[in-house]
Amino acid sequence: MPWIDKIIAFGLGVVAARASRKSHQIEHAIALTIARTLEEKNASTRIGIYLQDPGYTSACKEALSLMGFQVIGGHGAHGFTMINEHTFVMSHNAPIPIREIVADIARPAAMYWKPELADEELDIDPDLRVSLGDIDSVRTRRMMVEYDPIPIPGASIGQHPYYDFASRLGRRGIAGEPFGNSALYVKKPSWRFKRA
Repeated sequence: MPWIDKIIAFGLGVVAARASRKSHQIEHAIALTIARTLEEKNASTRIGIYLQDPGYTSACKEALSLMGFQVIGGHGAHGFTMINEHTFVMSHNAPIPIREIVADIARPAAMYWKPELADEELDIDPDLRVSLGDIDSVRTRRMMVEYDPIPIPGASIGQHPYYDFASRLGRRGIAGEPFGNSALYVKKPSWRFKRA
């Protein structure tokens, strides 16, 4: 794992409201777990966790602050300007093209977001292409050759990992698996100090 000094997470969802979903709470817990794990591996480093989601309410911001998160102002590019080669980027089903923006501005140390989807999958389910704001492109695929997928217990990394094909066609995601539609990508050692 390359040296990481911060986590920046985009669009993890509201946590302190009636509309809060369990998956949003799980994503925030995953960010805390990743930070603690990285800190255990390098005791001299304190990992800051920065969150940006325009949906956060004042109650969300207060609760997240008490847990040690640092909330970045709602809309705008501030979170993206903080990404560098020592950043761990998280995003979960964002309604905006997070991957496109990251591909254009930085090469973070690691990323935790949805696996790449083959065009054939998107062609089978045209509604999926419309519903996803963060789909793959030539630029994102070019960026991803610089990263190794790391298996996560409870998740599958393969050709069709984002949603089980049969479930997706039935309009249901994988239920009960917190990592079911996310994957971890770590910068390959050979790419850590060069840009494509």
